[in-house]
Amino acid sequence: MDFATTINTLTSELNLSSVKSCLTIGPGDGEYEVVVIKQCAVNISKLIAVEPDHDSVERLRNLLTNSLPDVESHVIETKIENWKALDDPVGLVLMMCVLYYISANDRKELFKKLYGQWLCTGGQVVVVNSSGTKCPGNICEFYVRLGQRAPAWEDIETELLQVKYM
Repeated sequence: MDFATTINTLTSELNLSSVKSCLTIGPGDGEYEVVVIKQCAVNISKLIAVEPDHDSVERLRNLLTNSLPDVESHVIETKIENWKALDDPVGLVLMMCVLYYISANDRKELFKKLYGQWLCTGGQVVVVNSSGTKCPGNICEFYVRLGQRAPAWEDIETELLQVKYM
């Protein structure tokens, strides 16, 4: 499934219209996140982005200013593993094509923080991740060639649910 189809599916399956605040983890330049917000979560008024790459942070700030001018945006330049605080829990957490870069142990810790501190009661998590299954052009093939195992969506879902219901 390509990105546009995934977003259309999200729009039809999720009701994110009541979400007012969002945390996005490792958004890069934010291209995917802006599409999701504009199409699925149109009432977001506050966005927090945590991104470690300096050049991406600069592009992200510009994109947010131009594409979501009415949204109060805070872009923090650090790795999510080093980020310490969130003043108010958010209604939505977006993780778009980022879990490839986080080890299984760090992922579990991330999910614990997500459900224990960062996400408000009733909040939602959206993860877009290429599946670990084989298909031509799948990003996971790239990681296999590098000797790394990309997380399968089934593993991510299991880890999220285990932490959520602890």
